[in-house]
This record gives sequence, C-alpha cells and structure tokens, in this order.
Amino acid sequence: MATQRLAVLDAVVMAQDRYAEVSDAIAASADRYAARAAISRLLGVREDMAARAITELVWFRLTVADRRQTREERDEIIAELRAAGVEPTWSSAP
Repeated sequence: MATQRLAVLDAVVMAQDRYAEVSDAIAASADRYAARAAISRLLGVREDMAARAITELVWFRLTVADRRQTREERDEIIAELRAAGVEPTWSSAP
C-alpha cells in the first residue's frame, strides 16, 4: 500500500513542478482518457493510478502550502519504507 501511495505522490509532485505543461497536455486532450495517456507520456508515470490522480487534481493543490504538504507526505512514506527495509523507487528525487 505504501509503495502505491508513494508512486502517486511522486507523480503528483512532478505534476505540481510542471503544472504548466500538465495543464497544456490536459487542455489539448479530447477526453479524460486521452488526458491520462498524455500525462503518462509527459511524466513517464503509470496511466492507471498516477496519471489518474494527476488529472483529478484540484487547482488549489498547486499552492505553496499544498506542494510542501505533498512532499512531506511523500518523504514520510519513503522513511517508513526504508525503516521496513524496503528501498523505494521513484521517478523524481526526493
């Protein structure tokens, strides 16, 4: 469960960092499914969970406070996984 949540949080962090590109990709898509595929290609994330989470983000998640909170939650999960002896993998460096 923690590794799945980490994958989603990692994708959200990448999307928050590249919000203009993500917004453009979503706006240019024909529908939500095409948007998920476009986000998957843009960020190199899985279309099923991570891209879906990104396309369902609410705009306020781009505020400084929310970006910080997302990173903190991601870092906590990484620490928990490491404490359990699991070395997490991620797309962007924490």
